[in-house]
Amino acid sequence: ILPACNRDEQTADAYGNFEATEIIVSSQAIGKILQFNLEEGDLLKEGAVVGLIDTTDLVLNRKLLIQQKRTIGSQLQNISSEIDVQQQQLKNNLLNQNRVANLFRNGAATQKQMDDIDGLVELNQKQISAIQSKKQSVLDQMTGIDVQIEQVNESIKKCILINPVEGTVL
Repeated sequence: ILPACNRDEQTADAYGNFEATEIIVSSQAIGKILQFNLEEGDLLKEGAVVGLIDTTDLVLNRKLLIQQKRTIGSQLQNISSEIDVQQQQLKNNLLNQNRVANLFRNGAATQKQMDDIDGLVELNQKQISAIQSKKQSVLDQMTGIDVQIEQVNESIKKCILINPVEGTVL
């Protein structure tokens, strides 16, 4: 009876198991781990960066896509110049068409002259339409590259391991 009555020591009021919500933080990307400095017992805040996967290939791919977009974009200046030239030719041919039409009404021009100038006006309009279609194709290519750049950026984000909740490293 005497050993059980030790009043000098404090004993616990209760015994049991503590439960924790366990969250596994994993990478969504595959690659070499460049940074992962965690120790058991570390306290982490929500949103803290806990690791980094190598993004070298992704960054280089993004640079390549940006350069491709610049190269394709440089074609737009040439296409715009082509459209300007064709529109000026159309403007000149429309003036000539009006002149020939006036001459034709007065009997001073032939039907062939009238047909020739009508053909030139129609040709200019079709050339402008074809060049504008070419311009739209270039713009579509640039939009496609923008989507690819967004995909690469998203992949780069997935290489950063972020702690989703505040907690302790087990």
